[in-house]
Amino acid sequence: MRKYDTGRLLLASLALTFFVTKARADWLMPGYAIAASDSAQSNRIYGIRTVGNAASATNVSVWPDSAGNFVRFNASKIASDSTEGYSADVGLIHPLKPDAKERNLTGLHAIRFEYRLSAPVTEALTVSFGSSAYTPRMMQFGEVHEGYVEKPALSVVSTWQTAELLVLDMYTPTWWIASADFPEIESVLRNVHSLRFRPRSTYDLDGASNGIVCSKCVGPTMTRQILDIRKVELVGLPGEPPLSGLEPETIEPNDTLVVVDPPPPPGPDTSGYLLSDYALPATDSAKTNSLYGIQSAANPASQATSTVFGGFVRLQAPVIASEPKSQGYSAYVGLIHPIFPDWHSVDVSGLTSLSFEFRNTDKITDRLLVAFGSSAYSTQQQYAGTIYQNDVSGVAKLAPSTIWKSVQLDAMDFYAPSWWDAPADFPTFDSVLRSVHSLQIVPQTTYLLQGVQGDRGCTKCVGPTMTQQTLDIRNIRLNGVAFPTAVVRPDSLKDSCSGSNAIVLDDFLDGNRQNRLGGSWVSYSDSTGPGAGQGEQVIGSSSAALSVVRGSASLDAALDKKVGDVWHSGAGWAGLAASLGEGIDLDGLTGIQFQIHAQALSSRVGLSLKVFEKGVPEAEALSVAVKSGATSVCVTPESLKPPQGSGRSHRLDLSNIEKFAWEAKIHDKTHPFIDTARAAFSIRNVRLFGADPVRVSQSLRHLGRQTFSVHYGDGALQLEGLEGIGQVEIRNLQGKTVASFAAASRVPLALAKGTYVLSARRNGASLTKSFAVMGR
Repeated sequence: MRKYDTGRLLLASLALTFFVTKARADWLMPGYAIAASDSAQSNRIYGIRTVGNAASATNVSVWPDSAGNFVRFNASKIASDSTEGYSADVGLIHPLKPDAKERNLTGLHAIRFEYRLSAPVTEALTVSFGSSAYTPRMMQFGEVHEGYVEKPALSVVSTWQTAELLVLDMYTPTWWIASADFPEIESVLRNVHSLRFRPRSTYDLDGASNGIVCSKCVGPTMTRQILDIRKVELVGLPGEPPLSGLEPETIEPNDTLVVVDPPPPPGPDTSGYLLSDYALPATDSAKTNSLYGIQSAANPASQATSTVFGGFVRLQAPVIASEPKSQGYSAYVGLIHPIFPDWHSVDVSGLTSLSFEFRNTDKITDRLLVAFGSSAYSTQQQYAGTIYQNDVSGVAKLAPSTIWKSVQLDAMDFYAPSWWDAPADFPTFDSVLRSVHSLQIVPQTTYLLQGVQGDRGCTKCVGPTMTQQTLDIRNIRLNGVAFPTAVVRPDSLKDSCSGSNAIVLDDFLDGNRQNRLGGSWVSYSDSTGPGAGQGEQVIGSSSAALSVVRGSASLDAALDKKVGDVWHSGAGWAGLAASLGEGIDLDGLTGIQFQIHAQALSSRVGLSLKVFEKGVPEAEALSVAVKSGATSVCVTPESLKPPQGSGRSHRLDLSNIEKFAWEAKIHDKTHPFIDTARAAFSIRNVRLFGADPVRVSQSLRHLGRQTFSVHYGDGALQLEGLEGIGQVEIRNLQGKTVASFAAASRVPLALAKGTYVLSARRNGASLTKSFAVMGR
């Protein structure tokens, strides 16, 4: 008898089954054949509805068109509630069937759909299931399995885009730790009643969330959105899945419903703010600057002028050349165009794209670069060109032409230079847009000649291939911006950090830990004070290391809210502080100015300036949140506030200030799993405005007379009262310097018998002390 391989028989039978069974199409959800012009009709016919927080405004409609019917979600306003920073939440809830009953989607492989957008989605387009497997709280707070459409697929698109999200790739939010009773995706799929589509916004403004100061927690970057969706398919379900209950009643078309033409598909906003129509002629650069604020720029070896006539602005560069004795890459010409002629900064954070028309007489050999000038950048970043930029490229676009060529640059496509690694304190593009004063439009050249750059031979580094250029530009529009909003500083800040009588607390040019007001720089943390163990028993295990180099003081801190296994809600902080000498009176202080640079700062951490007063508990010190950008910060005494719940109400006693401190703290106080973070930042140029410099100098001289003393013995120099003293020099009676060193309490020093003079400086004032060496 012939023996058979049962395994082979099984495989053969399966193969036969697959061969003879006709594959069925995936389940296609409603085709939207019946128009619905508002949310009420959309809900009645299809069961579709919208969700949104109280501060936002949404509606939904359904439209047939020649290319396929679609559902339109319109969020005309997306805004945070005043009580919660991360609350700008809008979305579309789409039931599987109009009856909204649950169905078993076990076996679902993916969700496929087509979409288009009227504005960039700044974070992600998420898709999730509505299911009774989730608790109401999970559904309310978005603690569900989600799939994501991410950048770069979230720009403005007027043509239909296809997204396919695999069920296996759906995961819970990274900011949330799932509880033990959180359902598996399989149990969710057995009880699905709807799909949820949410275009989500990022947050970039500093502020307060539930009363807690935070960074990047307030202000959605997406303030409106039109999202069209069609052809929603449940991939892997060959036909409609079983229904839990009875089939829904057939919904007949409403004969009285008036079907109107659908609104046009979403597309780029071309009705944005027009910078200028250039109605008044300007025949030279001086008149162009006087009328429009427009400037031309060029390196010394090149030439550039700007003029206006015929409804456009012209950049004319008859000479484009590299510097003969410096960098090869130095040939630069460009047009700098302010948003307003007076160059005041404006908020254009609603920008979706920048468009303009141009024509050029000569080939632009590299690219036509466009960037924003913004006060969010430091002067060094602006000068070096390490800023967000976009460009026009391509042979056809950059070829010489007498025909106007149209350009549209999407706001989401602006990028930092690829040849440069952005530091931790590099501003976000959204913060750049909130404080824009100008546009830079630069026809850039390539370099093809061999030569010398920086005293080294190089190839393709010398000699621009574009040696002259006339560039005309018109119809510059900020799309998505109806009218730029002026960035106005409060009146209290206009003069608070200005004037010639600034008192320098420290510019760190001496590179030591003594400041100029008779005190010193120290680091502290929640394990060492100030404030450790007070108030809420905010004791943690944070550590901090202070370093002072020429030009800045830096803190590198490891923040930890735990002591052993015990988590303390108010812990997780560290800082650097500058004490003041006894008797320093800062009465009249109007502003505290400094620069702060974040080298490494977790998103969990906020920075603040604290001011401590003598006789006031350190846990009740007044403070204010500060940004970690690379620009100068001005803090007024009025902006300093007491800790929440401290009960303190009195204002800062300016004559009683004991120390200033810059503190980093983990701002979350409710989630025990958020316990560690890193904070590394530096400060520079700390200045005090408004106080009387004469009175402060008198206090310093009195302080110096009281405490400074010198004693030599046992082969060492001993100094007392070193606050504010940096370098020390020792001279003999003939005026010859015999020693020079940084001030310290004890310095080993071998000196011959005789009389010597010690000289030093404290806060700009000279100090001298004579002493005698009796023997060695």
